[in-house]
Amino acid sequence: MKKSFGHGDRPVRFRMKQFALPAITAAWLLLTSCSFMQSREVTISPASASEMEQYYQDESFSREGLSFESENFLRGNMEQIDYEKDPVAALHKLNEYYAISDDPKFLRIAADLCRWAALDSGDMEFAIRGHLSALYYTKAAFASWPTDDDAPVNDFASFRMMQIYNDACRGIFSYLKAHKLLANNAFSLLDLEDRRYFFEKPFYHLSVPDDTIEDFSLCSDYSVKALMQKNRQPGVGIPLVGYLAPQETHKILKSPRGLTIPVTLIVELKENDSNEMEVRLDYLDTSLEETAPSELAFLAEDDVPLALDFSTPLACFLDSLPDRNLISVMLESDRQEDNSGLFLIEPYHPGKIPVLFIHGLMSSPDTWVQMINSLKNDPVIRKRYQFWFYSFSSGMPILATAGNLRRILLAAREELGTTQEARENFDKMVLIGHSMGGLVSRTLLQDDPHYMVETVTQRTWDEITASLSEEEMDAVETFAVLPPLPFVNRVVFMAVPHRGSEMAKWSLARFGSRLVSLPKTLQEKLPLFARVFEKINKEKYEELERLHRERGDKDDQPSVSGLYDLDPDSIFIQALADSPMKKGLVYHSIIGDQERADHPGGTDGVVPYSSSHLDNAASEVIVHSGHSIHRSPAAMRELLRILRLHLRELEGK
Repeated sequence: MKKSFGHGDRPVRFRMKQFALPAITAAWLLLTSCSFMQSREVTISPASASEMEQYYQDESFSREGLSFESENFLRGNMEQIDYEKDPVAALHKLNEYYAISDDPKFLRIAADLCRWAALDSGDMEFAIRGHLSALYYTKAAFASWPTDDDAPVNDFASFRMMQIYNDACRGIFSYLKAHKLLANNAFSLLDLEDRRYFFEKPFYHLSVPDDTIEDFSLCSDYSVKALMQKNRQPGVGIPLVGYLAPQETHKILKSPRGLTIPVTLIVELKENDSNEMEVRLDYLDTSLEETAPSELAFLAEDDVPLALDFSTPLACFLDSLPDRNLISVMLESDRQEDNSGLFLIEPYHPGKIPVLFIHGLMSSPDTWVQMINSLKNDPVIRKRYQFWFYSFSSGMPILATAGNLRRILLAAREELGTTQEARENFDKMVLIGHSMGGLVSRTLLQDDPHYMVETVTQRTWDEITASLSEEEMDAVETFAVLPPLPFVNRVVFMAVPHRGSEMAKWSLARFGSRLVSLPKTLQEKLPLFARVFEKINKEKYEELERLHRERGDKDDQPSVSGLYDLDPDSIFIQALADSPMKKGLVYHSIIGDQERADHPGGTDGVVPYSSSHLDNAASEVIVHSGHSIHRSPAAMRELLRILRLHLRELEGK
């Protein structure tokens, strides 16, 4: 008896879903540890005042209040001036000392005093005057630094001046943002000693057009929770989150609302021929550069690193995405068109190699956040790679998911490959697949596109095509013919069930498989494919029908789904396991073991080693981890090694 794949059973299955959803959720998460019911893992919230200050005090050279040098001198030499109540009078005295001695120590103390006065003040108008004065004196202090190579350099004093400069940048930015002056260049402000500062038009060095920036915020304004490590680096400037306006830059690559870029702000100060102070805010995209520009001459040294923060912009982007119930995403695959596709987490860059992450069963792109954050901690990886995600409903049959991804990637290459640089980097793409995502990857990298359909039907390709109509051929090619991607020559398999998982046989999994609602176009093609299969090899078709009935499938419920594909007895997984991968493909395996690392023969709790292992892999690493291996620091280190290896081997060609 043939199965029906129409809509007639939808209300019944919908009621079943309502009844079964809590049970499936609890049991499946408990048993597989493959994901969480909700997609959100890392969270972000407004930082408290103490958290804001702690953000900057995490830097090794940070210190609250005045430095020992400043406090010691002021207490011992300002007996007639209360510098805490009258910092301006203290500044005048320090200028007198400097005029007499020409000792840059007094400029450093003046800068420190201005910083302290600004941060200690509760008056924003007084504070901005203090920050401008601090900016003036840090520039003067750096300009007075010894230029003789033999002269001793006080590294602590240099670091202290950099921190004072950074605090001045932060204070100036906060004031201008609060007064809606960030984009304005027709105003001036006074410092503590009534010097006037004229603000020029801001300078932007970004990876996106200037007019696509919607807003900037201090990274310190946010408190990021649940990240395994904070991807930050101390240096000059203030880390910002740059928010991009919603845009449809590409037809294929999706840019969700809330896309962010990592930015560092530096404030340039110069004195013009009329002895007026000119100020300019420079917004530097740290995905493009990580050292202060040479024009910032008062830093006194070349290649001074910028202050960097890649974690907070990433967390802000993820926080802008809608949280999704992953059980519903899996079961209601017919409603996931908007959530499916190739997604960016940063603006597209033609000069960087795409690394495409493909998630597993009942998961989402959010699952990769720890991995991405860890990889971005490496400067070589940041410079040479960009990270993309493929999002899909894991309730879909794996062949259908792989077919969709193949069409999307081919279209993306055509759209993006407008320059030689873009084409060359696209063709160096690396695929990373976790669990079911690894099966999707492998499906796209078979050596013979006809191998699976020939194996399943036990007929040659010529025999299959001899008697099929154009419509029937379309059904076959949709489900069973996937030529290998020509531009992918390296793939990393993470906890992938190449030979299936016994858990897919459990009655709970089979019950869940029957609840999956497939997209209408797929439902319409499935009966045609079944008829074609029966037409090609009726005996084999009837054998599979008997297998479905033994599994407990009913005539009015489809047995075709991503869950079913994971069954070790499914025709898909058996054919894929035996299918040779394309010639020249370099593949790596990262496998989990619940008990210990470097121990073949165990299990990650969902997939046994016997299913994850592949002969002839370029490398195989077994880490101490459950099935969520992509959150394991050991797996992160191994992927970092592989991506660096990929670069070295490309350079050697």
